[in-house]
Amino acid sequence: MSGGWAALDPGRQKCGLVRTDASGAELVDLLICSPREAWDWLQHWQHQAPLQGVVLGDGTASGPWQQAL
Repeated sequence: MSGGWAALDPGRQKCGLVRTDASGAELVDLLICSPREAWDWLQHWQHQAPLQGVVLGDGTASGPWQQAL
């Protein structure tokens, strides 16, 4: 089963993170959390049902995330 999409707006202290259903039409999760928690959630979702992709914001803190993803 395929998962939905995730979107991440990374910051140094906190991140905005959302996940959609497989169709991309409905939000399933909407979180504001630490960068470490964001990474943990992305890994959890990927193991639960592989994500179709991750949309990454391009702010100052996005560089390390581009490399990690």
